[in-house]
Amino acid sequence: MGTSKQTQSLINQIAQKCEYWEKDQNVYEGSEKEVEILTLHLLDILGISQENIKAPYQCGASKKVDFAAKFESSVQTSTFAKPDLIIECKSPSISFTDETKKYADTVFQLQGYLRGIKCKSVSYGIIFNGLNVQLFRKHGMLSYPISPILSVNQKNISQTIKYLQQNIQTNNNKRGTIITVWNNKGGVGKTTIAQSLAILLNEKITYGNKEKNRVLLVDYDHNQGDLTANCKMDPSEGETKRLLDADYLKKLTTEDINNSLHSFTNIPVKGRKPRFSFEVKVLRADQELSRLSSEYIKDFAANERLALRKLCLRMAKNFDYIVIDAPPNYEQSIFSKEAVSAADCILPVALYQNDNSIRNYARAAIDHIQSTQKIRKDGGPYSLGIWFNRWRSTWIATVTRNSVKKQIDAASNTKNQIELKRIFYKNKGRELRKIVETADIARSIMDAKGLPGVVRFIRARSAFDFLLNEFSD
Repeated sequence: MGTSKQTQSLINQIAQKCEYWEKDQNVYEGSEKEVEILTLHLLDILGISQENIKAPYQCGASKKVDFAAKFESSVQTSTFAKPDLIIECKSPSISFTDETKKYADTVFQLQGYLRGIKCKSVSYGIIFNGLNVQLFRKHGMLSYPISPILSVNQKNISQTIKYLQQNIQTNNNKRGTIITVWNNKGGVGKTTIAQSLAILLNEKITYGNKEKNRVLLVDYDHNQGDLTANCKMDPSEGETKRLLDADYLKKLTTEDINNSLHSFTNIPVKGRKPRFSFEVKVLRADQELSRLSSEYIKDFAANERLALRKLCLRMAKNFDYIVIDAPPNYEQSIFSKEAVSAADCILPVALYQNDNSIRNYARAAIDHIQSTQKIRKDGGPYSLGIWFNRWRSTWIATVTRNSVKKQIDAASNTKNQIELKRIFYKNKGRELRKIVETADIARSIMDAKGLPGVVRFIRARSAFDFLLNEFSD
């Protein structure tokens, strides 16, 4: 990066162009080539030198992103490889702020690039149209927004640059991703999927790491505590509350966290490891919080602070993934609200051929997730695509497809219809995401040997293959 005077000059050039395009119909005069020039200015402002930029960059066999950048120069080779950041540019006429289909297509395009074979090293993605910028994080095969849509006009550009600088981590101190498994309807299999996903993620090694993923399971259904029971544990008497208290008072230590977590594993103290070995940490359901649920909002200023979000961000420094099992009934349950608000990503689950679970999540995605995004102002929580649980090969997809279409058509505006299509359909061919029903998955609740089905049965593991591919290659 140049001197502060040079940097300010680049900032002014971006802001001036933005302000010109914002006036009247000038937006239609702007070209993608002009935005690409501004992108070079933006990268310079972020401290990335010219020799660490490749434009365009081949992400895969037939995919080229407009820009790829590295945070540091490679001393071993002059060949550009293993970028840290990619940027997809659009002309100013492709509006981001209206969240139109073109915006959705741009995000889909970026996420496709981020999954490219030559983008395994990438940690961040950006979309930029000369007027607005949005930042995405990549973790394994998963990518999600970590900023709202930010303006680069004269009024906002300084704050936008500051936001990007603070949220693009150029070192290795990256935190884990927080995933909440949820539907606003109960009985769809959330707990089984949360536990199974955590175990399967623990077996994987994320690109750049040398050891298997460190995974934390959080049971935030303090009234039911099914996840805790499935891990062969009893609910705690105040463990989670003590962590929330300490964090609220800014007295939380690493020792406090470690003392509150318990291991769920099939690795014996002595002897040979099993074929599918796992070890995940568990923050158990808390009976004290269950009794005090009506006081939770007041005790932790939950509406303003998002107490569980704060705690999970702290714990995520020591884990690659935090998987939260959330209760339903968002409107009545503060624990459901907290679990949704805590997430980077919501993993929605519905039942195949169950209209209620489809309708409930469609409403929740619009009413609850979008309202939480406005409170958080960091792009999250981001709804991943919905997975239809307990699918049977003998079933015809027509009933479920019609139910999905009904919810999309009923959306109040085009923006919401576009969002629901993204959530409900896997691709433009309108394929649904399915988790196959098998008797072995039912055993993941607890079989006679006290172990989840995904550990003991190949069919149970294979039922989660497509879901796991969304997170890890």
